[in-house]
Amino acid sequence: METIITLLSTDKLLWNYVFLNNGLTIRFNGEKFFAKNGLSDLLERNINGNGPTLYPIVHIKEGDLEFAFTHSTKQYGEEYYSFVNGQHTTQEERTRLPSGRRLKNDP
Repeated sequence: METIITLLSTDKLLWNYVFLNNGLTIRFNGEKFFAKNGLSDLLERNINGNGPTLYPIVHIKEGDLEFAFTHSTKQYGEEYYSFVNGQHTTQEERTRLPSGRRLKNDP
């Protein structure tokens, strides 16, 4: 089975790696991926354009557990990012075969 990886999904994947590994720098295709503050940086990057937040990002890192949250003044509803063992568990985009058929695990 052939898997196609686009540069857009590769960018998201690399950003997720640096968000989960504070201080890690990845250079790919002339672009630098770096996050000093882990999940807090993920929220700052993804809230950009949704207006100011109601309160500063709450970021807690204790041992193997890390979480961060905040609320935007302009966004109604919820948006969350979940990771288990370094894998993003709420995949938004789907990978398709060149024929357009869905992969077996793609709903």
